Amino acid sequence: MQLSAADAMNLPFGENKVDAVTVGFGVRNFADVRRGLKEISRVLRPGGQLMVLEFYRDNPEAQGEGRGVPGLIRFGLNTIIPLLGKIVGRDSAAYSYLPNSMGEFLTPDEFAALLAEFEFTDVFVERQTFGIAHIVGGRTVK
Repeated sequence: MQLSAADAMNLPFGENKVDAVTVGFGVRNFADVRRGLKEISRVLRPGGQLMVLEFYRDNPEAQGEGRGVPGLIRFGLNTIIPLLGKIVGRDSAAYSYLPNSMGEFLTPDEFAALLAEFEFTDVFVERQTFGIAHIVGGRTVK
């Protein structure tokens, strides 16, 4: 079932009814990330898994899987893509949204810590596509 970011605040499932929740590039758009995670946790069964593929805020100082985007790629995301969007798509705001929203969101390590705060266990971070995106996930305890 595919839901919008707004639907994530009120999932149409009973408590402890879902084995897994996956979110692809949507958590960054939740109106309230904590409320969304609370709702996801509510519907997951004990031992249920959450996996989030997302564009997270860059943290150049992070080590290992939490590392962010290399400088050259970050320059392209922040400068070249919005410029091309302005020239080709005639809508620079649409192409500026991605780097702006990435810059305002959590880092992969901050999001992993938030999952732990919501009592997810086996929390992990996997760096994808040179650090442009990461998968962060874990399992419910309850």
